[in-house]
Amino acid sequence: MDNLGEVLTRARQAFGDLTALQVESVSRVERTEDGWQADFEVVELERIPHLTDLLASYEVDVDPAGTLRSWRRTRRYLRKGQEDL
Repeated sequence: MDNLGEVLTRARQAFGDLTALQVESVSRVERTEDGWQADFEVVELERIPHLTDLLASYEVDVDPAGTLRSWRRTRRYLRKGQEDL
């Protein structure tokens, strides 16, 4: 599958199904020798007010067909000011 949009759609769905986290945005996409690597930004903990939400970046590896192979959290931060925790 060469359509990047379809690959990311499949990967986002699989990530959400496996982690129960909803991908808010994709902040990086890079082709690798055997597929794709992307960074997904997700809300890990919603708070009120939303400026205090706890967000995280996850690096995901995807094969050429859009199948999620692995993921790891690389960063946790507050929405307000993007402060790392």
